Amino acid sequence: MKRKKISLDKLFYDNKFALLFSLLLSLILWLTVAIEFSPLEERIVKDVPVKIENSQSVQAFDLNIFGNENFFVDITVKGKRFVVAQRALTADDIIVTASTNYVDSAGKYSLKLDVRKKNESADFEIIKLSEEHIDVYYDVYKEIEFPLTIDIKSDTSLIPKGYYKDDEILSEKSVLIAGPATEVNKVKKVYARVKLENELTATQTFEAKIVPVDEYAASPRFLTINNDNVDISLTIPVYKQAQLPVELAFKNAPLLYLENPPTYSVTPGFALFGIEENILEDMTAVDIGTVDFSELKPGENKFNFKSSDVKEAKVLDKTEQFTVVIKLEKNNEKTLDFKKSNVSILRLTENAKAEPIKMNFSEITVYGSSESLENITRDDIFAEVDFNNEEIGPGLMTKPVKIFAKGYDDCWVYGKYEITYDIKID
Repeated sequence: MKRKKISLDKLFYDNKFALLFSLLLSLILWLTVAIEFSPLEERIVKDVPVKIENSQSVQAFDLNIFGNENFFVDITVKGKRFVVAQRALTADDIIVTASTNYVDSAGKYSLKLDVRKKNESADFEIIKLSEEHIDVYYDVYKEIEFPLTIDIKSDTSLIPKGYYKDDEILSEKSVLIAGPATEVNKVKKVYARVKLENELTATQTFEAKIVPVDEYAASPRFLTINNDNVDISLTIPVYKQAQLPVELAFKNAPLLYLENPPTYSVTPGFALFGIEENILEDMTAVDIGTVDFSELKPGENKFNFKSSDVKEAKVLDKTEQFTVVIKLEKNNEKTLDFKKSNVSILRLTENAKAEPIKMNFSEITVYGSSESLENITRDDIFAEVDFNNEEIGPGLMTKPVKIFAKGYDDCWVYGKYEITYDIKID
């Protein structure tokens, strides 16, 4: 089958082809005119980053920039509309650099800016920069650890009458101040500052503002604190004042004395205390300490407790210690041999084994009533060693021993006893 030949002359006599050809030719002519005869326009390219090129002298003297390190300028450009249009020309197409050739020591420098096209053949012209220079501070890096000084600001008194403020507690005692050596050397003191708006009637914890100052109480520049990881709190302990009687606690007491504590006296019997207000509401007396029954003998027993060791409250008056006298009457004593097989080990971790190596005792002293002591034997005396689930390592370890008379509610074992174990870890 033969294909029909279509002559060019006949095509132009085809109305549809002629219309399509005319439209295509018009588009080509319009694009040619638009490109060749496009008007020149000026445009500002905003936020062009400045690259700071460190010279050999800057590197040799180990100088660093402090303060603002990121600089941007606006660049006015000129070119054909389609070349400088926002979609065609961006900040990435322009390079701005700052020279540090004359930086050779610590101080503030005004660095001259140089601008050029990223592509030198690009068809636009750079007219001007919004800034001809940038100000940069150079210095050697230095860091020093400073102790913190507490600084509490308040427009009123810190606490109302009838309350007591104890020494403040900082979560950190010191901070690391770092930055330009010239500025770090100006620091004379670093405050942990808290501003109070109201009086305190209870212990509170505040976020402390860390403020380094020079000898004129001004703040040096460009400093960082703890590598910008500053989370320091200040706790201000505040207690309600109260005059209360004192009392004593006992531990390891036989059942008879748990129900009927031994008679004792405390001198002084009262003291002025500082106590958390919410706890004070339910308190009738302050516990000044604990006596272990293994320390008691029949007759008069005397103990001294330092006021600074009282845990339930803070002693506010001049009392330095409390003297306790405990009287135990009508008790006899008996010495018994101790059976090593009556020792129990409590709360030893599963991966550990404890082998007894040495005991500092072979016999024990028991106090109690005559009737009980007549019947008690070595088979009634038991001992417990509590490891309290502690994470322990291999080797020798000496532990205190709790010894008691089983089945006799009015008897107790006197003295301190210890066993040394060889610890093995699986």
